[in-house]
Amino acid sequence: MRKILFTPKWLALTLIVLIAIPSFKSLSDWQWRRLDGRLTFNSAVTTAMAKPIVPYTDLVANGLAANETDEWRTVSATGKFMPSQQYLLRKRSLDSEAGLWVVTPFQLNSGEVINVVRGWTPAGKSATENPDLSPVTTATLEIVGLLRIFKLATTAEPTDLPDGQRIGFDPQFGTAYIQLVKAEPNLSNPEITTLPQPKLTEGTHRSYAIQWLIFIAMLIIGYVILLRNDLINRDKLPIV
Repeated sequence: MRKILFTPKWLALTLIVLIAIPSFKSLSDWQWRRLDGRLTFNSAVTTAMAKPIVPYTDLVANGLAANETDEWRTVSATGKFMPSQQYLLRKRSLDSEAGLWVVTPFQLNSGEVINVVRGWTPAGKSATENPDLSPVTTATLEIVGLLRIFKLATTAEPTDLPDGQRIGFDPQFGTAYIQLVKAEPNLSNPEITTLPQPKLTEGTHRSYAIQWLIFIAMLIIGYVILLRNDLINRDKLPIV
């Protein structure tokens, strides 16, 4: 058998197997880590959303959340929308349809201003046109939504975007924002779809992780079968 293993054919096959096995194992481990991350995220969201509604200002001061674990908690706020400060976030799809998030700053009764994502709207007729949006009320409202936190962009905003569009959030009002769930009185903007709650699933990570382990097993079994057949053909093993 040693003589066969040192032929060019088996040296090449052995090298392929020795490279493929740790590579497949690394891919499997990567999927397990992604699964762990997803389960941790699901647990954090479930825990946060199970907590009672609290005023936005109980968790956020000067636009900064006191504790990142408060993300996804349900918060309330009273104040008025600021239509003149409204902007659209590009490249935000919903159910695989291209669109934008409608972000309308909201001034609390205390005077503090926060970013509020009112929802999603389909993209305009072209990349250079804004979609048609009906006016938002400037009356005093009580809004309820999910506390979200965004990371500051590391690159500057492009200068060639259509007026009123951005790639990332405007940080002048802090890094915390509200993902709107409902308003009282209700808003009448049918072209805007409320963002859905996060999907708390495992995804495909577990099946992919197991799949790579199966590939390892198939690779080893296939290698052994090929070697055994080669030895039999060379009369090195008895045929059974």
